[in-house]
Amino acid sequence: MFLGGLVFPGELAFSGGLRPRFRLVWVSISAGFVALGCGAKDIGESPWRGTGLSMIPALSELPVGAECNTDAECHVADKCSPRACVAGACVLDQAPNCNDADPCTADGCDPQTGACTFEVLTEDRDGDGQRALLVTVKPGEIPASCFTDCDDSRVEVGPFASEICDGIDNNCDGVVDEGFNYLTSTRTPVLVSTNSRRADFGGIAFDGTHYVVSLAEALENNQTELVALDATGELIYNEPVARTNSDSYPGGVHYVNGALAMAWDDRRDDDFEIYFNRFDRSGQKLGPDLRVSNAPGFSLGANLLALDTGYVVTWGDRRAGDQDFRIYGQRVSLDSTLETPENVNLTPDISKSESPSVARGATDLGLVFNSEQGDLQIYFRTVSQNLDTLGPLTFVATGVGPSITYIKGAYYVFWHQYGVTPGDAIWGTVLSPAGEVVVAPERVTAPAPFARGHSVLNLGDRMLLAWAEYHGEQYDVWQQTFDLALKPLTQAQQVTSGEGDALAPDLALGAGGEIGVAYGRHAAGQVEVWFSTLACQ
Repeated sequence: MFLGGLVFPGELAFSGGLRPRFRLVWVSISAGFVALGCGAKDIGESPWRGTGLSMIPALSELPVGAECNTDAECHVADKCSPRACVAGACVLDQAPNCNDADPCTADGCDPQTGACTFEVLTEDRDGDGQRALLVTVKPGEIPASCFTDCDDSRVEVGPFASEICDGIDNNCDGVVDEGFNYLTSTRTPVLVSTNSRRADFGGIAFDGTHYVVSLAEALENNQTELVALDATGELIYNEPVARTNSDSYPGGVHYVNGALAMAWDDRRDDDFEIYFNRFDRSGQKLGPDLRVSNAPGFSLGANLLALDTGYVVTWGDRRAGDQDFRIYGQRVSLDSTLETPENVNLTPDISKSESPSVARGATDLGLVFNSEQGDLQIYFRTVSQNLDTLGPLTFVATGVGPSITYIKGAYYVFWHQYGVTPGDAIWGTVLSPAGEVVVAPERVTAPAPFARGHSVLNLGDRMLLAWAEYHGEQYDVWQQTFDLALKPLTQAQQVTSGEGDALAPDLALGAGGEIGVAYGRHAAGQVEVWFSTLACQ
């Protein structure tokens, strides 16, 4: 048996002006079929048969502001956004408060249950019970970084770990090996350059396993190379960088983001231009060489700063004229592409600028450089990390070879003086990001007959300085630790010995608290690159 159903669409009038939204449906059930309106559905064998009038609420999801008589008419499936009927209109009802005021969690709500969810934003990969930093920062740079494990790949590193002398910030306070000092190692120095009588030294880095030195040896032309050494100084590989029949000269080498990176001066384009590439831990290139500069006249003095999001390359450029160097900069991405559309002039307001050094600050970059204004002067300015904003220019001092390091909210600048001969000490000053003098320029090292060339290693609450100092009949490399007010914490120690002048040292923090020291040596008509170490005690 089947009886049709009659549906009255729309609203029915009731006494009192109420207008409930119901559908009147004649229902017939026979032989397991139910007919509602114009559709039929097999529901199996029915326990009863008959006909009747069914009044089924039409639970449509009315928008906020729609007319209503009951809360049911405003119903929505999302329990995180409940609605109610108030004064004849659908309004948002009181929703679950899922804001836990914790910036370290992503707050949410389950729409099916209305329960709050709080997802922790980082993982504890090393299983030490401490989560990694919320953002990629250097330890100690951002106080409110949510989580406190500054290296979530090492179980021995975390906010409650004990600091040991291993070259690592074990307790995540932004300080490396606090309470320990560095002494000259008893290890025999190792000759790194072995293929020519002249080698130009670039810098040294540690890739987690090996020390890697950048240098150029004078063969048919000056060929830039990467040379890797193990902790004992044994040669691991020697890989050419510029595979062209032209001169090239290395910049410093860096290990960051799982790869080595270097910028260098290269003459493959007739004049010198700046090139860049990244390398794996066996010294193999990760892509084609990237030409960074493109200008008439020489581009020289490649300087590389590695950031978490990419690299900043700076250099001196003669595109404004043969006697008018300017400092230019270029952003390079992690996949070795140019980020800024063209090279950026970082010294448009001062001519004859060269020898840039750049440090990463909290929100900007600090730049120091030499400018020949009668004598060689040192200037400082900040630059935005995307290179589109230049801070005011600040005169620092008269001197040469400036370097810059950022530690705990201030920029540390070091240099040496040079007239007819080098001056008697390494000088330093401390500047705020605005260029204000925090510590006035002063001699940092004790007076000596001559002092020149230096490298600074940031240890978080202090710094290790290495430099070349003349005593007797030659230069040797010395090292000393200073506090953040530029006051000595240790006695100066001689690092090198042997025949010939040891010059231009560079430092790299290695494993087990060891520090690698690379330097040039002038002896018996040869210019060589050597490697030695300092020991943490």
